[in-house]
Amino acid sequence: MTDIYMSTHDIDWFCCINHVYVHVASAGCKLPEQYRTMHPQILKSFLNRALSLPVISDYILNEDYVNRYIIQNGEDDFEHEFFDDSEDDIFLHDEPKIMRLYSRSFVEMARRGFYSFDKSEGENDNYHLVAKPTIALQESQMQLVFSKQLLTVACDSLSFDSIDQLTGVKLVDIIDNNTNRDL
Repeated sequence: MTDIYMSTHDIDWFCCINHVYVHVASAGCKLPEQYRTMHPQILKSFLNRALSLPVISDYILNEDYVNRYIIQNGEDDFEHEFFDDSEDDIFLHDEPKIMRLYSRSFVEMARRGFYSFDKSEGENDNYHLVAKPTIALQESQMQLVFSKQLLTVACDSLSFDSIDQLTGVKLVDIIDNNTNRDL
C-alpha cells in the first residue's frame, strides 16, 4: 500500500493491545508496518467481518472529545456525511444530529465490543478514543472472526482503564514497537 493511498483514504484497521480489541479509523494516517504490505481489500474484509459480529454491549461515548472535535471543525465538516434519521438507530437517539454524524461508526464498533479510535486533529499520528464498550469482546469471539491475522501486542505504557488516558495515543508506534512481544 503506498503512502499516497494511505494519506488519501480513511482506512479501518484492527488490533489487540493488552487483550483489548481495538478498532481504528486512520483518517489518512499511516498504518502499522504489517498492514502496509496488505492489499486494501484484505483490510476491508476485516471491517466487514467486524461488522458481522452481533451487538453484545452498550457503549460509553467520549462526549468531551466529540464535543471539542465538533466545535473545532464546525458543522460544515459533516455536510458530506449521509445520515438517515429514519434508521432504527436507537442507540444514539438522544444525541444531537451532528454528534450522531461524527460518532455513529465508532459507536457501532463499541457495541460490537471494540474500543474505537479516530485520528486526533493536527499533523501528528495521535489517536483518541471515541467510544468504548461496556462489555469487551472475548478472545474466543475474535478467533472466529480474524483467526490469527490480527496484530496482537503487549504494551506496559497503555491502560484502557480511563477515557481520559486514551487521548493522544500513538497507536501505530505502539503496534510497530511492540509487535514481537508476547502477551
